[in-house]
Amino acid sequence: MSEMPQEDELVLRGFLEPCWYRIEMGDGQIIVRRYPVIKHTPKGAWLTVGFSKKFMPRERKYRAAAFAAPTVEQAEEDYRQRKAFHILMLEGRLRQAKIALEALSDPWYREY
Repeated sequence: MSEMPQEDELVLRGFLEPCWYRIEMGDGQIIVRRYPVIKHTPKGAWLTVGFSKKFMPRERKYRAAAFAAPTVEQAEEDYRQRKAFHILMLEGRLRQAKIALEALSDPWYREY
């Protein structure tokens, strides 16, 4: 099977992906935001974000760092990864706070 010429593939993406998606939490509920695609390129897409534009690469080594995704399913997975990372960071801060409180009750505590 022959590959589709690059131009044809970009035109097809324009029809299949008129917008990209980002999942966020707002007012206690999950929100799916849509960002219109300005232009598809072989490496990604240019999105309208507010009053500016932003380039989003299609392939990312770490998907959770992506601002938006071409499908809602991918946006959901990206959101899960972002929140898992957020939890990991907060657990680290909580551990540090507990260690700091324990250090205060240590009998070797002294003023410098």
